Order: sequence, then C-alpha cells, then structure tokens
Amino acid sequence: MKYTGLYLLLIPLLFSGCFMGNKSFGDRNDSKNLSDERAKYVYTEATKLKLFGQYKQAIDLFVNYIENFPDSHGSYYQLAQIYLSQGNMVKAEENILKAREIAPDNEWYDYFLVSVYKVQGNVDALITVYEELLKDEKDDEMSYELAMLYQRKGNHKRAIDMLENLENTHGVAEEINIPKYENYLMLNKNDSAFKEINKLIRLYPDRSEYYGILAEYYLSRDDLDSAKYHYDKLFKIDSGSVQGKISYVDYLIKRKSYNKAFDLSNDVIENSNVEKRDKVELIISLLSNNKVLISYQGSVYELIKNYDATHPSEASALTLYADYYLKTGQKEDALQVLKKLIKVDRTNYLYWEQLILIENEKNNTDSVIKYSNKALEIFEKIPNLYLINGISYYYVEDYKNAVKSLQEGYNINNNKQLEQQFIIFLAECYNQLENYKQADKYFHNALERYPENYVIKNNYAYYLSLREENLDFAKKISKETIEHEPTNATFLDTYAWILYKLGKYKDAYDYIGRALKYGATDNAEVLVHCGDILVKLRKFEDALYMYKRALELDKDNQEIRSKIEKYENSK
Repeated sequence: MKYTGLYLLLIPLLFSGCFMGNKSFGDRNDSKNLSDERAKYVYTEATKLKLFGQYKQAIDLFVNYIENFPDSHGSYYQLAQIYLSQGNMVKAEENILKAREIAPDNEWYDYFLVSVYKVQGNVDALITVYEELLKDEKDDEMSYELAMLYQRKGNHKRAIDMLENLENTHGVAEEINIPKYENYLMLNKNDSAFKEINKLIRLYPDRSEYYGILAEYYLSRDDLDSAKYHYDKLFKIDSGSVQGKISYVDYLIKRKSYNKAFDLSNDVIENSNVEKRDKVELIISLLSNNKVLISYQGSVYELIKNYDATHPSEASALTLYADYYLKTGQKEDALQVLKKLIKVDRTNYLYWEQLILIENEKNNTDSVIKYSNKALEIFEKIPNLYLINGISYYYVEDYKNAVKSLQEGYNINNNKQLEQQFIIFLAECYNQLENYKQADKYFHNALERYPENYVIKNNYAYYLSLREENLDFAKKISKETIEHEPTNATFLDTYAWILYKLGKYKDAYDYIGRALKYGATDNAEVLVHCGDILVKLRKFEDALYMYKRALELDKDNQEIRSKIEKYENSK
C-alpha cells in the first residue's frame, strides 16, 4: 500500500545586492604573437566594446590579449569589472585576484576586490583583506568598516578596540560611541556601555535621542521606573519627538496603559509631519505584540484604517491589512488583500509566496497552480516555487507538468532542505508516467541519501511489488519499515503484499492480519489485498466477505465488484 504521508516545506527565501562605480585602465607587455600595433588595437578595441556594453565581444578580445600577454593585469582587471557588472561574482573574484597576484602593489585592485566581496556579502573575506591592507597603511575609514564587520561577526572586543583607537584620533562622535555602546552591551558590560552614551550626553546635552537609547535599554529589562525617568528627560528636551513617542507606546503597553497607548498611536498616525515609514513601524510593533493583538484586535484594526485614510492609495496600507488578517487568522480576508498587492507590486516575492501558501492551506490546488505559474514568470530562479508548482500538478495527476517543474527546480536548487522533496516527488511522478528507469534512479538516490526515510522505502517497495520486479530487494526494504514501525498498518500491508507476490501466502496472511488489527479495517485496498491472499489459501467464503466489506467503502470500484461476482458464481 502506498503511504500518503509526503510533506511540503516552503522556505521563504531573501535576496540582497548593491551597485558600485569602478575605474579602469590598461597595460601591455612585450609582444609575443601579436605585433605591437595589433596588440594596442586589440586592447583599445576591447576597452571600447566594454564601454559600449558589448561585453561578450569585449571578453573575447581581453582573453585573446591575455593569451598573448599573460601578465596583463589590466586585462584581468577589465574582465573583473565586466563580470561584476553582469553579476558573475565568481568570475569577478577570480579575475581581480589574478590581477592582484600579478601587480600586488596596485591599490586599485585591492579596493576593487573589497567591492566584489561587499557585493557577495562575504564578511570573512572582507575582514581578511582589510586586515592585510591596514598592516601597510593607516586608513580610518577602512578601520571603521573593519570594526563594523567585527561587530557583525560577534567579535565585540576587537570591534571595541578599533573604535577606541578611532575615538582617540577623532574624539567622541555618535558614529563611534553608539557602536561601542552596542558592543559593550553584547559583552554584558553595562556600566561601560552607559559611559559611552553619557559621553555623548555631556557633549550634546540637547540631543534627546541619547536619553531615548537609555530609556529603551531599561524598558527592555522591565525597569519601568528608570525607563520613565529617561523618557521624561527626552520629552523635556523635545516634546514632539516622533521616535520618542513611538518608543513611549511600548512603555505604555508594558505599563498596561492600553488606552493611552492607542491614543498616542493615533496622534502619531494623524500627524502629517511624521514620516510614513515611522507610522508603519509603529503599527508593525503593535502587530508583533501577540498580547495586544489578542486583547485589542479592534483597536489595532482601527489604527490601520486610520493610517489608510490618512495615506490613501498606499500599498503599505494593504500590506498592514494583510499582516493583520494573517496574524488574526482571517485567511480569506488576507487572501483578497494579497491578490490586490500582487497587482500593485508584482515584483514582491513575499506577497506571492504568502498568497500561494494560503491557497495551499485551503487545499485550493488549482489556485496554487495558477498563482505559482504566474509567479514563475517573474521569479525564474526560486526553487521553492518550482517545488510547490510541481507538487500541485502531482496532486491533480498532471504528471508531465509536474515533472517539468520539479526537474527545473531540482536543477537550480542548492537548498538541502528542499532537495529531498524534489527527489521524492520526481521518483513518484516518473513512476506514475511508467518511466521506471528514471523512477528507479530517483528512488535509489533517495534511499542512498535518506536511509532513515521509511516512507520512501515503503513506497518504492510497493511499486516494485506492483511491477513484480526485484521482489527480494522490495522485501528487504519493506521489512526495514516494519522493524522500525511494527504497528504501522500501511507498512504491514506493503510487506504482506510483497510476500503474496513471492507466493508466501501463509506469511502474507499473517502480516495482512496485523495491518487490519492496527487500523486498516476501513481501507478498501487493504481489504482487497486480504481477500486476494485468502483466495490463494482457498478460503473463498472469507475472501468474499472481505471483498464485500471493501465494496462498501469503495462503491464504484468495478474491479472489486467483478471479484465478488466471480466468487459468488463459483459457490
């Protein structure tokens, strides 16, 4: 019997990137195969093609030039620039490293390598390059960036040391002392952290935001009296501080002064001088507080309506409504809003993903197919979309389209959590298409990679039994499933059916009996299997009884009806 416990996992995915300017220049070494005049022409022509965006031709010429002048670091640099502009980070890094190897004293190559690593988000490599560069020269901007990288990697002590050096050179400054405060907090050195904020307060006594930082610190530790003391100082300096009011809403909620919190929130929302992003941030903070959302659901909704009325035709209002409906379990309302959002901003993947997830939860398979197909027209490199699209086609028994999507997704997938499902469903689909060569390939792949997945073992064993192929192997892997779960009716039925195919009818009857004992009495397929086994044991009356019970569960099954007629007529 085939097990139906296959599962679906969606992993939202996030993307990021940045753009930069760059410089270029040329060089030329002594001629080998090209004449000096010809070499000059090739390099100049390649540079011109690059400037006009004809990258393929430019790459060909630079590569040709390098074949003749392998030490042409300028050519490698030009190639690195082209590949960076195309988003090919591997090739960009490869070529700039080669240029740097040939001309290690060229600082432009160092800076370009830094740019490549920034686009890649390769923090470890950036740290290494910065550390190398700072050995040879003092550069405060680079030192600052390195300190921020140390902080990002959790090396808070080194970050503090570098920031301390910068403070000794440039004096107290928000850009230096706020990160020092943050790093000290991460090291649980609260006294040292407060000293950094107090330095700023002494230097800039009229800057209210520094009191706000301390207020939020105390608020995060539920020291509400100390938080109130610093909020009072903040508002004494700047009674209209937007960030202060937004933060103070959190304080009021912790004080359980909910009416005051919502009154203040509405004041912020209605204030035309407050930036929209600050208003959205405030509402999101309330949506993220489950206690507030449960107890004051209506008030939060009114706040969103207020924002919508103040900023009509804003996509951000739709986003807030969608978030609200999702968090309050109003999936149908969320669905309607998400359908509007994908029209307003069709390039926002998160809208599509959430819409598809809801349709999937509601078992609207046709809608999942419809929207995942539309999403794939926009997002061609997201394996998750191909997976849910392929699985949806599988469930409506459109196996050709299922294979098409699953195969495309599998080919671009690099997510280990998704890989297993691609392999499983490809095996299932190829089996349904009777492409047993491909099915066996993916089943064996799955068995090798995921030996603890007993659903795969059961399904493959059952399919082999239906094909009456490799039955000894089917018996072996099926037996592993019942050893692992001896009371699993599905696994027991599969093992019984394999024994039946092997002609071991008494043993088959024993295991099919266990399957019925452990819950398969309402499964028509198991009852038919039991009937077929009983026929081989020449217990025709008992077999007929099983067939009739199966027909009660599956009234339109002509195969079962034929079996009943056959054995009734043979009485």
